[in-house]
Amino acid sequence: MSNNWTVGITDKPEEVVWNEFAAVRVVIDRAGKTPRLMIEDLETKEVAFLDPLELASFVIATPEMRTEWLSVGAYAKAQLRGEPHPR
Repeated sequence: MSNNWTVGITDKPEEVVWNEFAAVRVVIDRAGKTPRLMIEDLETKEVAFLDPLELASFVIATPEMRTEWLSVGAYAKAQLRGEPHPR
């Protein structure tokens, strides 16, 4: 599947960040008015763009708030089955 967002971004420096649970590609997108972070989940090919406000919100959030953000995908399904939330 081709993603249109890669036009003009693919020639920019990128990093792949991974562990045993996930792998993402990270690129600083400078195509707009201000830079933003483009993150692609390498398994699903889903993409998110995070601006400085969203990144700052993540940094200043409490650990409990960040734990809640993990309640998506397989982690949300585990919670619905009554399994403990991964920490």
